[in-house]
Amino acid sequence: MTPAQRHKQREEARAANARASESDNELSGGHYELMLNQLAQQKRALKAIKSMSKRIEAKAELLPEWSGYIEGTLSEDAGVQDQIIGQLLVWSIDVGDFAQALSIGAYMLKHDLALPEQFERETEEVLAEEMAEAWIKSDTPTLTLEQLQTVEALTSKYDMHDEIRAKLYRALGEAEHNAGNDATALEWLRQALALNERVGCKPLFSKLEKQLSE
Repeated sequence: MTPAQRHKQREEARAANARASESDNELSGGHYELMLNQLAQQKRALKAIKSMSKRIEAKAELLPEWSGYIEGTLSEDAGVQDQIIGQLLVWSIDVGDFAQALSIGAYMLKHDLALPEQFERETEEVLAEEMAEAWIKSDTPTLTLEQLQTVEALTSKYDMHDEIRAKLYRALGEAEHNAGNDATALEWLRQALALNERVGCKPLFSKLEKQLSE
């Protein structure tokens, strides 16, 4: 995407959000329908890719095509229901663009926006679980302690399944341990195990509990 194309996309997204905000409706109109069709074509292309790693690579190539749309939507801050921005939240997590995911997630939670129907989970649940799993499943996490703390701050007030919150607490505990904050780490791990004893952090919890009691 050229700077001119990005600017055009950003301004079109802002205008569409402004119009929808005035009528208190979901985004609609010719330009938005074109964007939805573009997204649908991209999703079909992704679905045809069998390899998960190659699918992630493809998403990473596609996301920059939406940079202007994301910028325009977040800057307008209209808070209208939008199928596209929710999909881009999930893609951002998938490809490891956690800063962008947090920006979109904060916007969606601020305005109580739902994800597209196919996700079958609330926005706060997806943000908490997918970000936690991005830490847990990675041998060399690029997600930072500060970003996990932001996820916890954004989602702490919401009701969600204990298993999801336990994953987030485990990730926070491990990140705090990596940062050398073992007392704080132990408390997060304790809370994680209290919610789900099978969350997967018993060895680290036992190790820290023993070390800190000596």
